[in-house]
Amino acid sequence: MTALRGYFARRNVDANWDAIRGLSDDGMVITLAMACPFEPVEKQALLEAPSDADRAATLLALLQMGAASSDLPPGHSVS
Repeated sequence: MTALRGYFARRNVDANWDAIRGLSDDGMVITLAMACPFEPVEKQALLEAPSDADRAATLLALLQMGAASSDLPPGHSVS
């Protein structure tokens, strides 16, 4: 959740935290993999993860990198 909060804050995403907290771990990984604005190669890495644990670890790494990144795609702003 900490990595997700940082990622969303960096991208100025207003999330429904109650709904997110209500998801199972697997449901959260699947939902975030689909909903987060990752690059195609990042989404491909999530799809190709050999196990659920690997997919979760990849997602966590992407969230942490995205929260720390100084580069945002065109059209994104940080408040």
